[in-house]
Amino acid sequence: MSWNQFFLSPPASLSGGLAAVSRIPTSMEIWWVGRNGSIQGAYWYEGSNWTRYELVPAGSAEVDGGIAAVSRASNRMEVWFVGSDASIQGVYWNEGATWQRYQLALPHTASSFTSIAAVSRIPTSMELWFVGKDGSVHDYYWYETNPWKNFQLAPPNSASGVGGIAAVSRIPTSMEMWFVGADGSIQDYYWYDNSQGWKNFGLAPAGSAPPTSKIAAVSRIPTSMELWWIGPENSVKDAYWYA
Repeated sequence: MSWNQFFLSPPASLSGGLAAVSRIPTSMEIWWVGRNGSIQGAYWYEGSNWTRYELVPAGSAEVDGGIAAVSRASNRMEVWFVGSDASIQGVYWNEGATWQRYQLALPHTASSFTSIAAVSRIPTSMELWFVGKDGSVHDYYWYETNPWKNFQLAPPNSASGVGGIAAVSRIPTSMEMWFVGADGSIQDYYWYDNSQGWKNFGLAPAGSAPPTSKIAAVSRIPTSMELWWIGPENSVKDAYWYA
């Protein structure tokens, strides 16, 4: 069967983020930034059509900001977006309850144009990254029964404030995260359980990506990762790793 397409929503922000999850095999959910600074959502269940809804109202989100989402368990979903005040806002859903909103990072913490990356390496934990207004990279992490905690993963002037971030957890005891450097490099940060913290290296040298390049990554099997970004000549670059 060939690919098919259809119209899902009226105009969205041309430069805002998109995020999607599938929490169970018979359902999908997607969120995007509206042109009025709202966060819009749509969900699909097998046997039904897509249904649209407004997750947060107009004026809540930075229209040029990113969105990330995870489903750490089949009955839970979490969405984060850049607030209109350069904060990081979170919204979570537990089956049987309505969506609940909270503030994760204070106003004026984030770059207004930052992408957001998030993973849930185990069902009782979530981790999220974004670029700060000073070009630093912030890491926020959560473990069940404990409040969110955070630290500065990369120092000021490390990252492009308008570039991409991506992350995967290929095994439950590891996470890997990439971002566009302020010098157009691609930076790689990785973590292993009991490895005495995060380590990093330059995956691609300075000038490998324009400041606005986005990044995407997958881990299709536990022993492999693959990453893509836009090169300076508008090509698509691919980097891959096998254990």
